[in-house]
Amino acid sequence: MLSRSTLITTLLTFALIASSFTFYTHLRRDGQPPSALPDLEHNNTNSNKTKVPLEIHIMSKCPDARDCVELLVAPALKNVSDIVDFRMSFIGRRLQDGTTACMHGPSECLGNSIHLCAAHLYPDTYLPFSLCLLHDYARLPAQDFIESCASKHDISFDKVNECISSLDPDGGMAMLASSVERSRRAGVATSCTVRVEEKVWCVRDGGRWRDCDGGSGVDDLVREVKERYRKGSVVVVESAGEEEGYEAEKPGMVGQERKSLRQMIDERIVWRG
Repeated sequence: MLSRSTLITTLLTFALIASSFTFYTHLRRDGQPPSALPDLEHNNTNSNKTKVPLEIHIMSKCPDARDCVELLVAPALKNVSDIVDFRMSFIGRRLQDGTTACMHGPSECLGNSIHLCAAHLYPDTYLPFSLCLLHDYARLPAQDFIESCASKHDISFDKVNECISSLDPDGGMAMLASSVERSRRAGVATSCTVRVEEKVWCVRDGGRWRDCDGGSGVDDLVREVKERYRKGSVVVVESAGEEEGYEAEKPGMVGQERKSLRQMIDERIVWRG
């Protein structure tokens, strides 16, 4: 396990390339990017119904991403987490030299990688940690801030630190490249874009909601998901491991029994009128 000073070393390395706002990304040996995020919660029931794909495309240092998650997505997930396949993807640019650029610079690329690593390591329990990071996004990538969010939500800072520092195919920078490519393929360039069954459902942009034909409220999203689940989802969701031969580590909660997603969101979310 790497020491906590590794993050500082990583930040210094990123600073050397800040002028170009790019990050080195490492692809699989066969030249393909690794799989994207695993699901937030996998429901091992005997139900034959396909869960409804729910995906958000965000940037880690974006106020619209914070508002979108706190005001809409997290409250909705309290009610539908057992019937959705939730995915958090990130927006950036893949450059001709194979590197990745982020709108708000290298610190945002690092922030994106932190979210991705937490989701990779803790696929069932990472969301409250991500909520913590998004709420005070301006503090990214300060080490004490990341450590504080990690300790509050039973996330191992050392494991996340090791992941973002890794140049392996399942390391943070490679996952960032894959996530950015996923957003590009979806034609999404605005943080925050909410997609249901791989179609844009609502967008939070410049402090306002737009392109929300079904409404922009929590009840609207919950109703949409439940209706699609009732009818039966027709979109086949790729698991995080089937296509690329990848299996996420699931170390579980540290030092206590696992709480329900509803409980964790209630404890973390900052409610605003």
